[in-house]
Amino acid sequence: MLYDALMQVAATPVVALNRAVAVSMAYGPQPALDIVDALADSPTLKHYHWLPSVRADLLARLGRKDEARAEFERAAD
Repeated sequence: MLYDALMQVAATPVVALNRAVAVSMAYGPQPALDIVDALADSPTLKHYHWLPSVRADLLARLGRKDEARAEFERAAD
């Protein structure tokens, strides 16, 4: 709820990514992954290592291990 309020005054891609992490804690990994996937084309996050890191964690929690591994490797690069 607090991230929803923050998005009203500072709707940046980084805030949206942090909101996705909060959503994952409250509602599970799939709704959060939907948010993260919508951010994938953001120029601001193109080289932001936390995007693939968050995505990797969500994929791992969903049991999608191969995809998660690829995202963790992308984050490490």
